Amino acid sequence: MHLSVKNLLSLALLLLLQFYAAAQRLSFFNLKVEDGLAQSQATCLTQDQRGNLWIGTYGGLSRYDGQKIKNYTVSDGLLSNSILSIFFSQSGMLYLCTGEGMQYFDGTRFFTVKTTDGKIISNIAQIVEDDRKQLYLLKSDLSVYKLQEGKDTAVLSKELGSCTTLFFHNGRLYTADTTGTISIHNGKKPGQVEESISGIDGAFVIRIFADSRSRIWCATTKGITRREGKNLVLFRTKNGTVADNISLSIAEDNSGNIWFSGGSGALQITDSTANHIRQRNGLTDNIVYCLLRDREGNIWMGTDGAGVFRYSGGPFVSLDEANGLPNKQVTGITGSKDGTLYFSEYMGRIVRYEPQNGSMKTVDIPGLPVGSILNIAWQENKGLWIGTRNDGLLLVQGKNIIRYKSKSAENPESIFCLHVGKDSVLYAGYHHGILCVKDNSETRIDMSDASPQCITHAGKDSIFAATTKGIRLFVDYRPASFEHPDFLDKSDIQCMVFDKGLLYMGTAEKGIEVLNIHTRETTALNTKNGLSSDFIYTLTKDRENNIWAGTGTGICRIASSGHKFTIQVFRKANGIIGLESNSNASYLDPYGKIWFGTTEGISCYAPNANPVKPKALSIVLQSVTLLGGKEIDPAYYSEKEGWYGIAKNLQLPYRFNNLSFAFQAITLSPTQNIQYRYTLEDGSHTQVSEWTDANIINFSSLEPGNYTLRVSCKIDGVLQKVLLIYSFRIKTPFHKSIWFIITIIGLAILCGVYLQYAAHRRRQKRQAREEAFRREEQNKVRERTAEDFHDEVGNRLTRINLLANVLKTKLPAENTDAQRILQQIQDNSLQLYAGTRDILWSLQTSNDNLYEILNHIRDLAIELFSETGIAFSLFGNEESFREYKMPLDKSRNFIMIWKEALNNCLKYANANKVMLQVSRLPENLIQVRLVDNGTGFAANEKYQGNGLKNMQARASRMDATFEILSAATGTQIVLIMKEK
Repeated sequence: MHLSVKNLLSLALLLLLQFYAAAQRLSFFNLKVEDGLAQSQATCLTQDQRGNLWIGTYGGLSRYDGQKIKNYTVSDGLLSNSILSIFFSQSGMLYLCTGEGMQYFDGTRFFTVKTTDGKIISNIAQIVEDDRKQLYLLKSDLSVYKLQEGKDTAVLSKELGSCTTLFFHNGRLYTADTTGTISIHNGKKPGQVEESISGIDGAFVIRIFADSRSRIWCATTKGITRREGKNLVLFRTKNGTVADNISLSIAEDNSGNIWFSGGSGALQITDSTANHIRQRNGLTDNIVYCLLRDREGNIWMGTDGAGVFRYSGGPFVSLDEANGLPNKQVTGITGSKDGTLYFSEYMGRIVRYEPQNGSMKTVDIPGLPVGSILNIAWQENKGLWIGTRNDGLLLVQGKNIIRYKSKSAENPESIFCLHVGKDSVLYAGYHHGILCVKDNSETRIDMSDASPQCITHAGKDSIFAATTKGIRLFVDYRPASFEHPDFLDKSDIQCMVFDKGLLYMGTAEKGIEVLNIHTRETTALNTKNGLSSDFIYTLTKDRENNIWAGTGTGICRIASSGHKFTIQVFRKANGIIGLESNSNASYLDPYGKIWFGTTEGISCYAPNANPVKPKALSIVLQSVTLLGGKEIDPAYYSEKEGWYGIAKNLQLPYRFNNLSFAFQAITLSPTQNIQYRYTLEDGSHTQVSEWTDANIINFSSLEPGNYTLRVSCKIDGVLQKVLLIYSFRIKTPFHKSIWFIITIIGLAILCGVYLQYAAHRRRQKRQAREEAFRREEQNKVRERTAEDFHDEVGNRLTRINLLANVLKTKLPAENTDAQRILQQIQDNSLQLYAGTRDILWSLQTSNDNLYEILNHIRDLAIELFSETGIAFSLFGNEESFREYKMPLDKSRNFIMIWKEALNNCLKYANANKVMLQVSRLPENLIQVRLVDNGTGFAANEKYQGNGLKNMQARASRMDATFEILSAATGTQIVLIMKEK
């Protein structure tokens, strides 16, 4: 037997029996094309790990994050916009089957899945996954394929055979064959059947489901079945009706009710009842293709043409015209002890409603014009009282309508307020007083100066009345002293309720004033501290002493603890049918339910409901941009995360240190308020924000460093466990880096060294200039000294020599002693003159170089050996030696060494040849060598004379090496000195 998806949808249109239909309107939230949905026909649903809801439609793929919708189409890589099935794997991969074939999506791109022979796999009706991350694909031709996670090739699974549906539960794989038999396979060995469940003859199993109590439910072509032992049996309601409508999907809500998708709306099954939920209940009469329970407990329903619906389990249900109300604008609500409710509506009609069976009947009040019913109240043992405008007070008893006639006063024309106190007394406020009716007795409270606007019970025999002249207290029907702040008398009080010494007063445009009647202290509750509106229409106390306020924009619950008040706001997301309440149209019934009349119908709060509690499944980072929304250059991060395109390993230059982060807590449940708090850590300190509703953070002028952003959230005041963590880095600019500091220190040191070097150079240059100046002065002194010395000493010595000659001619020749002394005087003067010539020559600055010094030594040698027969020669003196400057003391020592050596050659060597040779040696050395061909001297007598010792000493002062080499063939004197 083959059954395609198209066949299933056609069968789903058939509803063979009608079930008991709940008359109330449930709390549904509807996502439509107007909200951004890709298309109104939602064929399949799934949820990802972050909590997003994924919706497959015939117009593309939609992702809903609880606030907005993002769509994917063929332009994003889909093979087709027609999505037939979708599934999120344990590893976070999205698998989907389109009209053109199967694909998977990793957040970045779509990949096509093919069979082993290269054909694109298509017509996938169902996808399941086991504990080993093995994917099973069920095609519409009932064949099963296996697909390995992250692969793009599907392999036919022969061990499972033909299957009509697949289901994985508690580690085991459930399959149904074409006979309706369910096989339970070993989770590790799918081909090994451990257990079988017999089906119903001819019943084709469409879906298998296990509820929270591990009960196995099946949707079949013959109705809804449930496992009992080893068999499937048809589910029957309490009255024996069989739920035999065809279903395409199954889910369990937060209260344990089982939901089946149907051909017209959905079926909600309790343990013994089946309720058909359709448009009159807030859903739709269209086909419901699929059901999904999200991780918070909401039930999502994909429909044919009506979009997607969410059911969160209350706590509000509603009634409107679809449920039988003649007019949706309900102006008053009251009820009897047996639970019967009475509604008044704007057109002047009364509706009698029995919540137990959903019966709703209209009670016509003849003669009442539109808008004439101002208020209603039920008085036990009496009946339904109706306060009218201009038609007085009416009493409805069964089918009888009685116009009440006052026994103690004129009949009032308009009744402004009605209240039945705990003493079972009816208090009816009219133009100048209050009419009090109990049983057959009547009492009138006269207020000639004011008219009551609202009344509340303050005790067994006490009431508070808010009037046009302020607040009044009446005890036993008499005015009583009541101290309170004067400003309360000027407030426009529309409703009141009294609880445990606190009088709550709802005002127009000023919120709620709370008066402690013992301390006379007041507390203002308004939009600044949590109310949804400052316009208060109704106030009602529940069984837990919470105060409920019907306002202009929602319903508020006020809980008090000491002097602290906690306010919770309910709006349309919580199931309220109309945001604006009507004046005094609220009522606490005998079962603890609170009913509110609004401009759009009736909303009822059920305290025993089990609504889904919103929970943040994750906080996702939606964008990271530079301030102003500018995108970040891809050069500053490694890659982008696929699902939201967030930069990974973000490292920004310092000039891009102004960032904006957008994030969102993912919750699919109805919420009143989501608040965020962030911390920004950079290693040295942590910046913590206050709680705020804003989900965008801007940071400017961030200092260089490694940062970690952490975002937490609260939903409706409850701190959530999820946390967003994102790390990034602001690079240190070079001018703030350690290398810059090191460079600066290095440059400072170099500058210091350079400055010291420059200062040293300046000192050296200054010293050099001073030395040059000093040398110049010395040279000038030497020149002048030489000139003066030559002029004075030379002339004097010459004169001494001449005088000695004159004296010598005048002495007798026989005076030999005198002649001898005169001769000695002449010889000494000549020698002294010769010595002074050396001194005068050395004083000449032009002679301070080696070239001139060697020539001077040559001249001395030639003069010394001129009459001795000794031949002297000089070799190797070069013009380049003029560059070799010798200070005065060094040149003097140099000259004296060779002068002493020449004298020794003359006196002791007995030589006839003497040679002075100069040569350059490596390493900037100059060698001066004096060689003779004399007899030499004994080696053991080396350096024994004072002359030789003086030569050695002078060489040491010159920092030169000095050596004498003597042999029988002659003597060598060698002097080696540095050129510079």
